[in-house]
Amino acid sequence: MSAPNVVAPVTVCTPQGVVADTTSKTADTTQALLTPEILTKLQHFMERFHKEPPAVFDAAVQYRAEVVVPPLKIAHVPKPVQVPSLSLLDIVTAAAKTPPVEADLKEAGLTAQQYAAWRVALIAGNYAYEIHRAMNPSLAIDTSMTSGKNAAFIRDHQAAVDALKAAGMALPDIELTPSATPGAVTLPQPVR
Repeated sequence: MSAPNVVAPVTVCTPQGVVADTTSKTADTTQALLTPEILTKLQHFMERFHKEPPAVFDAAVQYRAEVVVPPLKIAHVPKPVQVPSLSLLDIVTAAAKTPPVEADLKEAGLTAQQYAAWRVALIAGNYAYEIHRAMNPSLAIDTSMTSGKNAAFIRDHQAAVDALKAAGMALPDIELTPSATPGAVTLPQPVR
């Protein structure tokens, strides 16, 4: 019989670490820029983590946290876009309570806090990229903002992102509804 999912309070992720916070709904990820090295480390961890025996894997994935991605500033979108909150693996708790997970992170050159922060940067960048693609892919991505830099990174490193997904990294599906206005989409509303 598997243990019930343990859900932590809202978890806010920043490049400096992960902070459990029941009042704040956003975090500053302005410095969380994706790089090829980060994707390689994330992929290395995912490959090791998914090879763990079922008992270790099951012990780790029982820890869940509601993760809030900060609102994204996207070129050609007048207001910041709030990404719906996500229920993800609480890697900080899982690593603290499951030594093999902590060892997998260490072998990949990551701390649990870094993994959590870079995963949020990956999700936010992917979200920004998908919005850009749906709206008007012929427009240049505005890379003056972190979300734009990460969106451009994902566009330019799609093979590495696909390899990361193949290693087991789940990126949330993004459902955008075409709008009656050409070049516009209806964005999903945040979960409240």
